[in-house]
Amino acid sequence: MKQCPDCGTEVPADGNFCPECGTAVSDEHREATTVHSSGNNHTHEDSEEWKYPVDEPTQTGPRPADHKLLLGAVIALSVIGLFEGGAQILFADTLAEMAQEDFGIGEQISSETLVMAGSFSVGISVAVTGVTAYFYHGGTLKKRYFWVLVAAGVVGFLLAQSLFLMLLTAFGIYGLISVID
Repeated sequence: MKQCPDCGTEVPADGNFCPECGTAVSDEHREATTVHSSGNNHTHEDSEEWKYPVDEPTQTGPRPADHKLLLGAVIALSVIGLFEGGAQILFADTLAEMAQEDFGIGEQISSETLVMAGSFSVGISVAVTGVTAYFYHGGTLKKRYFWVLVAAGVVGFLLAQSLFLMLLTAFGIYGLISVID
C-alpha cells in the first residue's frame, strides 16, 4: 500500500490518487504531468481514467419546473398588487374623497398616505416578481425564496394595506411546509 504525501491516508496499490484529498500519489503520474523538454506533455498516463472518479454535483432542492402553478400564482398576485398600487398612486385624490364621504372615515386617510401605500405595493410587487424570476432561472427553489414570500406578504399588508400581497404569505408558508423537505 502507498501512502498519501499530503494527508497520510493509505492508498491502494493500484490507485494513483488519494481517496481523501485527491492528491496524485504515483511517481508515474507525476512524470506524466510534467512538461518534457520537447514541449510534448502528452503520455499514455494522461489518457487513462482516474482510479477514483469525481462525482457529478447533484441538484439540491425542488425544481421550479415542478411547481409552475405555485410560481404562476405568485406572479399573478404580484401583478395584481402592482395594479392595485398603481391605482392608489394614480387615483389617490379620488380614493381619499370616497373614503371620507362614503365610509365616514373623516380626515384619517389622505391622498399622500394612499400614494405612499401604493408606492410600497408597487415596490414589493416588482421585488417579488424579480426574486421569483431569479429563482426560476436559477433552477432550484430554496428555502429563502419562501421566506422572502412570507416577509413580502407581511410587509405588503402592513405598509401597503394590500390583501393580494398578504396572500403571498400563504404561498410562502405552503412552500416552507410542503415543497421544501
